[in-house]
Amino acid sequence: MAGGTDFTNNLSLPYLISNQAQKHVTLNESLRALDGLVQASILSRTETDPPASPVEGDRYLVAASAIGDWTGQEGEFAMFADGEWLFHTPQTGWRVWVEDEAAFLVFDGTNWRETTSDELQNLALFGLGATADTNNPLLAKLNALLFTALETANSGTGDLRAKLNKEASGNVLSLLFQTNYSTRAEIGLVGDDDLLLKVSPDGSTFYEGIRVDKDTGEVSFPNGVSGYREQLVSSRTYYVDGASGSDSNDGLSSGSGAFATIQKAIDTALTVDMGQHDITISVADGTYSEDVIAAGSPVGNGTITLSGNLTNPENVLISASDHALQITERARLSIEGLKIETSSGCAIYANTGGLLTIKGDLIIGEGPQAQLRVSDNASQIKVSGDIELEVAGGIGIYAQRGAVFDMQNKTITLTGTPAYSYFLVSSETAVVLISGNTFTGSATGTRYSVRELSLCKTSNGGASYLPGDAAGAVSNGGLYI
Repeated sequence: MAGGTDFTNNLSLPYLISNQAQKHVTLNESLRALDGLVQASILSRTETDPPASPVEGDRYLVAASAIGDWTGQEGEFAMFADGEWLFHTPQTGWRVWVEDEAAFLVFDGTNWRETTSDELQNLALFGLGATADTNNPLLAKLNALLFTALETANSGTGDLRAKLNKEASGNVLSLLFQTNYSTRAEIGLVGDDDLLLKVSPDGSTFYEGIRVDKDTGEVSFPNGVSGYREQLVSSRTYYVDGASGSDSNDGLSSGSGAFATIQKAIDTALTVDMGQHDITISVADGTYSEDVIAAGSPVGNGTITLSGNLTNPENVLISASDHALQITERARLSIEGLKIETSSGCAIYANTGGLLTIKGDLIIGEGPQAQLRVSDNASQIKVSGDIELEVAGGIGIYAQRGAVFDMQNKTITLTGTPAYSYFLVSSETAVVLISGNTFTGSATGTRYSVRELSLCKTSNGGASYLPGDAAGAVSNGGLYI
């Protein structure tokens, strides 16, 4: 049907024409159309074949590929009236109720679109109180939000579990908490599968507060907890990488997740309660121009080990302008696989109760004051592996004020013929245990000075046992045996 001078514009109902015979026929035709189209309700929109025994008043939207009496009427509004099928062409804005779908449809001029239903499927955008867009296809602007479980009385379980999913471990799955659209906190799986909570003062710099390890459930506090020490439930490794790390990281992964400095790793390790577990600080190859200090007693019975390259220790260089590595205030530290040197001060210095264990694979370079120095009661350096001493001046080994230096039955390699003022000095009641060692290479300078009630035990190594080309000396109650 189509509108025109003889038909209404919208429903295309026929007008009564003046002088028309049998006007009731035209009037009845219009009434039938009105009866079918006003408050329209159709049985279905999926049928292609008209029913064999239709009932007067049955209505359908004819589906594609129609057959029988509906042939060629695809998309038409079909109504069975007075024993025959009548067809009307849908116009823009027509609305129908589809009984077998329990859905309202509206015709947009081309297609029938669903308006209200108990289902909303495959929506591209949904805005509630605001306009959604491609960046935020689901957008709600509101002051309260409630999700509640379907009760058992209504065929539910009484439970409610919200699910969020990401494609792979390296992706991000998180909730952002914002102030004026600038993020202040984030919680979720951020770039891995550990649960992370971090905060930001400005939306660009973030600080990790809590991390829960996905494999062990261990909770860590990368930036510490005021008044509380994290307690380890297993051994831990912190990573240091001067090339790609950052001290704003938690240091728990290598590469870009590592710390940038050794100092940050040591400071972090000293904040936790190790219990019976150990901490390894794994240092990537590179030059670390920093004065490293381990200060303060660690909590727990575990060991903190600073570990570099065990095959090529020269690849991990600590090069400082003062004491390169200082262990102080009852700190405990083990080291291996490093090269350590300084332009002033001591290469390695343990004092005020500091305890250092050198596991081995260590190269000690320049130390103008001393390469290895231990000072004060309760301080100790114990060499438990082979080491190398490179070109140096000043003192090689310096023990003083009741400290203990213990290096026995090891191989000490001297490279570049170090020129010492003294290879070894023991003073002020210090104890040096240095028996059974093998020294390879050569050095110049005075072999030893043992004085002021101190002891140097070589187990009868003899006057020329220690490296150097000048005789040693004993004075003021010192003992060299």
